[in-house]
Amino acid sequence: FRLMRRRDKAYLLIAIIFSCLQGLIFPIFSMTFGQMSSSFTGDSDPEVLVTSILSNFKSMLVLAAVIVFCSFVSAVLWNTLSSSQSDYLKGFYFSALFRQPIAYFDTHRTEELSANFVSNVRNFSLLFSQKMSFYFMIYAQSIAGIVVGLIKSSFFTIIVLLFFPFILLVLYISIRSQQKVAALKADRTAKSSSLFEQSLKLVRAIKALGGEQHEFEKFNRLCDEDRQCSGREGYRQGLGWGLFLLGVISLFAVMYLIGKIFVEQGVTNWNTGVSHTKVDILSVIFAILPGMLSMANLSSLESTMEIGKTTIGLIADLDTKANEIKGLSELNQQVLDSLSGSIRFDHVTFAYPSQPNKRV
Repeated sequence: FRLMRRRDKAYLLIAIIFSCLQGLIFPIFSMTFGQMSSSFTGDSDPEVLVTSILSNFKSMLVLAAVIVFCSFVSAVLWNTLSSSQSDYLKGFYFSALFRQPIAYFDTHRTEELSANFVSNVRNFSLLFSQKMSFYFMIYAQSIAGIVVGLIKSSFFTIIVLLFFPFILLVLYISIRSQQKVAALKADRTAKSSSLFEQSLKLVRAIKALGGEQHEFEKFNRLCDEDRQCSGREGYRQGLGWGLFLLGVISLFAVMYLIGKIFVEQGVTNWNTGVSHTKVDILSVIFAILPGMLSMANLSSLESTMEIGKTTIGLIADLDTKANEIKGLSELNQQVLDSLSGSIRFDHVTFAYPSQPNKRV
């Protein structure tokens, strides 16, 4: 919100609301699905069966219409936000860079700044993209699923939730691995792009001095570091993802087994005061599990959010520094009519960017 205009804040709020509404529809749909599934039993009266199917059919049509409307509004708002905010931040970022003092560009290579500018523009464009609609939709779906489960059968839902800590732990491992890989790739991409641009600018000097092999080795080192870290994190991410799927599939089986015992043994439903029915069990299962499966997509979405937030923070810090420097320069400003004399530099050395350890 630090760098958002008031109009864009309003768009963002409405977009989040409609994204959450999409997520809320699925647990409500599970209640209708549970009712429909219970209708297809061997002892159902044909007339009752037809009436139940028509009633559920109408409910599903209404839910489908609501989802279509919410998806349309959400997609329009997120795409509008992405375009508007990206254009605004590109100008803001460009202005903040040019308001830095000359000394800033002595410690930050222009080639790296150029590569970072392109990378950062792409990153904060992703932050307001359609992907963020799924981010809020998944959280709304997961929370609403638990609420629906508690409404249908709080006892059965509490037993299901006892398996959540393991699933959330392995999901956290997968998300953290994805974030590390994304951050490393962003850093390596910026450095390799900077090296590439710098080498092209100095290509005549490099070829004249026979430094091609030196530049190749530097570039290959960056690629090797990227590959090694991606491999390490890939193993961890693969293990986390596999354990997550194992936990979800196992939970499916365990929920059906426990539900069968509840129905056969006539375990009392705390919410209704009577024995659990198939409708109660199916409603809880189809309300909670789709949200858990959707959480598997959070790893890539969390990675996008983290990169986007980091990028916005860098841009905001640039602007803060520029404003501080502007205030100091206005405070100590002096206008000189004339200036005479000379400047002498003692013990001044420098290094070329391609050979930072060799002082000249």
